[in-house]
Amino acid sequence: MKYDKLIDFIKEAKIVLIGCQYSINSIKVKENIVSNFTYIDIDEDDYNLNSINRDRKLNCVLNNANLPIIDFYRLDLNNIRYDINLSDGFMVRAKIIRDVVQKLVKVVYNSKYKLILETNVMKLPSGDTSYSNYIEYAGGRTPLYACDLAIVIYDSMIEVVKNRYGETFKIDL
Repeated sequence: MKYDKLIDFIKEAKIVLIGCQYSINSIKVKENIVSNFTYIDIDEDDYNLNSINRDRKLNCVLNNANLPIIDFYRLDLNNIRYDINLSDGFMVRAKIIRDVVQKLVKVVYNSKYKLILETNVMKLPSGDTSYSNYIEYAGGRTPLYACDLAIVIYDSMIEVVKNRYGETFKIDL
């Protein structure tokens, strides 16, 4: 498969950041990649992954079901909401995302759990040569600093922009 190398790096990483442009094609590619793993969607208030896991086990016991193995917990940073207060300034959302990511990173790195962070990315205008490859993640740079593997999905390619376990590379779509 076209994504085998990428899938292997995702399996190895503890925290994965997947940035996706606003397009139907890139979102389909992201969902295709993520569908290779079992995951539980969490929200910004779910810091206690042990509690989530315990609840899963109890539900399986009560329902006489098998406990599925979970590869990752998944948080979509675009779903983090905040109350708009104009006096707080325009960086409020980035600060909230930073706080959520920092709390989850502490939990994940001190446990057996793995985390996928999903967000939208915006590419700044390429007319200015100093910003030709500059990508802006929702929530600022904190998710990028925290992750082991960062992927950006464009309409025509996938780019691994950070990889603590190997090289960075591009995959043409």
